[in-house]
Amino acid sequence: MLLAGQEKFHALGPIYYRNADGALLVYDITDQDTFVRVKNWINELRKVVGPNIQITVAGNKFDLQKQRQVSEEMALDYAKKVGASHFYTSAKANKNVDEAFVDLAKNILQKKLEQRIDGSALSSSEKIIRLERSDSISSRIQGSNTSGGLQVVKDQDPALEQSPKPGSCACG
Repeated sequence: MLLAGQEKFHALGPIYYRNADGALLVYDITDQDTFVRVKNWINELRKVVGPNIQITVAGNKFDLQKQRQVSEEMALDYAKKVGASHFYTSAKANKNVDEAFVDLAKNILQKKLEQRIDGSALSSSEKIIRLERSDSISSRIQGSNTSGGLQVVKDQDPALEQSPKPGSCACG
């Protein structure tokens, strides 16, 4: 859900994010007020969704360093304090935008796997997902030369993998 920081939609938020697995929250490094609003959103998300929501914080407009109002130290310390990932991004220069989303997806999937292993709160109809390193998918997702990436693969029941050959019957 994209609220774009618009306070008029604030009351509708819980309807949309109450079952969220993750959130990417963006502030403008040249505007201290946007950083304060991100802090408020994190508090609300933790209150409504709970402590297991995965959060990535992005300090956008990194290309405008000379106009910075939110210090790197403040932003990184806060992200660490609340257990969030932090990225500096520039939508204008297309820097680190994909990486922030991929990191959030990896964190969500990792949390789901941990919950599955611990046997907590996942329905039996959910499929286990595996993270696999894949150079080819990484370069397609990020458009750059990187050493690893994210690939979502549904686990298959071995019995289902033995499908009948064309022209044969699997009638029971």
